[in-house]
This record gives sequence, C-alpha cells and structure tokens, in this order.
Amino acid sequence: MFRPPENGTILTFKTGDTVLISFQGKSAVGEVFMASDSRLSLTLVFETRLGIYHGLMPVLWMEGEGYVDLMEASPVVIVPCGTGE
Repeated sequence: MFRPPENGTILTFKTGDTVLISFQGKSAVGEVFMASDSRLSLTLVFETRLGIYHGLMPVLWMEGEGYVDLMEASPVVIVPCGTGE
C-alpha cells in the first residue's frame, strides 16, 4: 500500500500520470493534464467536484507545505496511481 510522503517531501509528476487527489475531505481519481518543466506546478483534471473545483484544479508545490491549490492555498494531497501511458 502506498503511503504519501510527509509534508516537505516532494513527489514529482508528469503529464499523463494517473493520480488520486484529496482536497478538503473529498477524493477523486484524476490525471495530470499539464505539468511545468520543473513539475512543481500542475493542472489536474477529474470527473467530479472537489471543493470549489469542478473537473480542473491548478496546484503549486510550496516548500515546507507540499502541494496547494491556487485559489485558497489549501493543502492538496496527490498520490500516484500509475501512468497514463
């Protein structure tokens, strides 16, 4: 079973990765739609609603915090589920 890293430990993702996204007490399987060259800024897509997001969520890696959403800077847990390849 996969155990997410503690805050501050970076996991990098690439476009096409399948991920489990957890935000504000809800989770959804989604995909990394876009990733910056550094892979620290991601756009995630999914088929449900997570908080204020419906199907699309931009996130950013913040040192010491982990991934956060861009609208509220709330924590987002992203766990790899495999690749989209």
